[in-house]
Amino acid sequence: MMRITQKDRVFLALLPTVAAVAGYVFFVARPVDAEAARFDKRRLALGSERDIAARRDRLAEEQKGLRESLKALEDAPPEAKATDSASRLKRLQEGARAAGVRLLSVRQDAGPNAVRPAAGAAQAQAWTVTVEAPYEAVGRLLDEFSRVTPPIVPEALSMRPGAGEGKPNYWMITLCL
Repeated sequence: MMRITQKDRVFLALLPTVAAVAGYVFFVARPVDAEAARFDKRRLALGSERDIAARRDRLAEEQKGLRESLKALEDAPPEAKATDSASRLKRLQEGARAAGVRLLSVRQDAGPNAVRPAAGAAQAQAWTVTVEAPYEAVGRLLDEFSRVTPPIVPEALSMRPGAGEGKPNYWMITLCL
């Protein structure tokens, strides 16, 4: 039969306590401390209360100006809102040039299959554009279209592979502008 010495008894009595403290430190205290440090870092990145208040005021002023310009555009007569085909084509060309995309054909759609404009945008027209470009360039083109004012809204997109290996694809994009 095994004999347990006084030294072993003390060790066995302290072992669960030491294990509990080590588990707490490793599984609770360290992760909480790390999260607190990340939170503090994010809080410092926001700046002081004065900086936050100044940013809020600046954004409120910007929003007020944008609302006033939107109200002015909404109150403008329909003739002032409408744009002719040449200026629409120019917007398309500028977007394509900024994205580095080659326009192959552009036509204004009409008839029963033409895109229906959204409510309040009676002057919008549907255009079908064929471009020759790799996938990434078409992504840049669509991103560029979303940045112009007023935005050019893509309605449909289809792709046809280029003729031969390594040739750019042909994309047909139906746009509402």
